[in-house]
Amino acid sequence: MNFHRSCSLCVLSLAAWLTGCASTRPDPAPASQTAPAATQASAPKPAAGQWRVPMLRVKTDCGSCEVSETVRGYITDAYARMAAEEGAQMSSTDVATLTIKSYTARSGFARLTAGALAGKDEIKATIEHQGKSHEVEDYYRNAWQGIGQVAENIGELAYSKLKQPK
Repeated sequence: MNFHRSCSLCVLSLAAWLTGCASTRPDPAPASQTAPAATQASAPKPAAGQWRVPMLRVKTDCGSCEVSETVRGYITDAYARMAAEEGAQMSSTDVATLTIKSYTARSGFARLTAGALAGKDEIKATIEHQGKSHEVEDYYRNAWQGIGQVAENIGELAYSKLKQPK
């Protein structure tokens, strides 16, 4: 009977580990960082359809990593989808460059069989546009979401960093 309980406890512990952490956002800002000034926080936001965004070009600079065209497509498609949802005007001449600096992708088999124990799917990138630089990153460490969802999240984050009032 003791052996049966021990096995059950091991199986339940393993199941808890496999579910992983579904959080994809970075930790909140440290308490030492101050909130934006009231004038910035209360500034009126443009209405839907009053945003403009540059085209997004995706390139890699992560050493020997191999980022598939499918993953690049997920990033640009999510960026374009967000622009379309908000009615943003996408420039045909202004281009922003998203450079993937770090890329880790688990195989689908490893993700489904070992879940969080198989590591994580992660993309860290830098967006360069008009002399400004923005860092974006996202990851999943669970059994049901993979690099495709991470790439879509990166595209959405890129959109939120690059949208500007018309």
